Amino acid sequence: PKLKVRTGRYESVEALSRWFHPDRGFISPDQFIPQAEETGHIRPFTEWVIRQSIEDQKRLLAEGKPIAAAINISGALVGDPEFARKARSMIVGASGPITLEITETAVMTNPEKAIEHLNAWRESGARISIDDYGTGQSSLAYLQMIPSDELKLDRQFVSNLNANARGRMLIKSTIDLAHNLGLEVVAEGVETETDLAALKLLGSDW
Repeated sequence: PKLKVRTGRYESVEALSRWFHPDRGFISPDQFIPQAEETGHIRPFTEWVIRQSIEDQKRLLAEGKPIAAAINISGALVGDPEFARKARSMIVGASGPITLEITETAVMTNPEKAIEHLNAWRESGARISIDDYGTGQSSLAYLQMIPSDELKLDRQFVSNLNANARGRMLIKSTIDLAHNLGLEVVAEGVETETDLAALKLLGSDW
């Protein structure tokens, strides 16, 4: 769930995949996502996730619960022309807002092609979110380069919220920078009312 700070309502969700194997039990995404990328299964898997998310969104709307949906896109797919076309056709048919989350490193291999696809997805109605910001790969050059609508502060970044004044200042400076660039800010890993209240004062949107 994604809480909109200004309204205090859950107006969006992030689609997360969980695998419960009948024999092996719970298998972490940290295990099966890299394997899917290495074996070439990440594309059909991601296409399934997009289709499923759009179907769930449509079902919720029919139940009177309009909600936006955010979907992670592997860096291995951002530069894939065939995937870009397929994703675009699915986004157009969605019954509500769709956000595609990418990491900054996703554009490194082929920046020109990646940015072309990001722009095409935005033209189709999707929002683009820069995921995992603050994990060591962050660069002001990427913020300038990537066509985006949202910046997600990584939970490691947010964990410093109440550790010291310097951590809060870094978060406040990043939120101000994002807003000045026309981006909304999502803070990940918020688990207490104290953290929520602090982030509200610092200006986080979600």
